Amino acid sequence: MRLRLTLVAAKREGSFTLNYAYYLSSAIYSWIEQSSPEYSAFLHQKGYSPEGLHRRFKHFCFSQLVVPDRRIDGGRLHFRSPEMIWYVGMPVDATVQHLVTGMFEKRGFFIEREDNRFLIEQIEVLPEPEWKSSMTFRLLSPVTVSVPEQRNGRLVPRYLRVNDPLLSEALRTN
Repeated sequence: MRLRLTLVAAKREGSFTLNYAYYLSSAIYSWIEQSSPEYSAFLHQKGYSPEGLHRRFKHFCFSQLVVPDRRIDGGRLHFRSPEMIWYVGMPVDATVQHLVTGMFEKRGFFIEREDNRFLIEQIEVLPEPEWKSSMTFRLLSPVTVSVPEQRNGRLVPRYLRVNDPLLSEALRTN
């Protein structure tokens, strides 16, 4: 399920670090924990493991903030419009249920410091796409893709670039 959140900043203008993904992820975990501390602990510590795979997945993703009136300067995003859009996707219904319940109980979060407080003004459930055998996608935030590689007797991630021939297959299998 994909959600479109409309956020309103408590202050009309402000700024925060460009490295704000941690704060968005923390907000998601905080809302889930507000609804169910047990489910939040499970998701944070274990996650889900599809059959046959040893990897664990947190089962949510999110976009960068869509800020209409912004300026980037000195590693900071300066905003001049109080309204922003944020997309959150979750394929597990239980996670969505806990997220939305937590959002209604604890509507706000902050980025970097308390005076960068944002409130959820609206939650919209986006329609499911019509899945076809061939589709085109547009990313709402950067994607990091890696494959395991042996180095010095250890398995380490090898991060793939756009023109890497392994990229398509790595995206498909993940």
